[in-house]
Amino acid sequence: MKFLTTKGKIITGDSPQEILENLKNSSPYDRKKKMDKYLETLSSRIRLYDRAEIKGYGHVEILMQLEEVGFLLRLE
Repeated sequence: MKFLTTKGKIITGDSPQEILENLKNSSPYDRKKKMDKYLETLSSRIRLYDRAEIKGYGHVEILMQLEEVGFLLRLE
């Protein structure tokens, strides 16, 4: 799978979990966070800047919601 972020970064991975991990690791500020904390932070950012809600229950659902709100664009 391959995605483009709103900041122009290409994120690749073989699974939704790997995509989210690579998305987290693409930011020097978030790289050291645990995944749960990162997802909370990401959700807060999207709520603040994009006025959208991410209410994820699993990696697949979170990834789908990130696409729906326009945070990620699927390339492959």
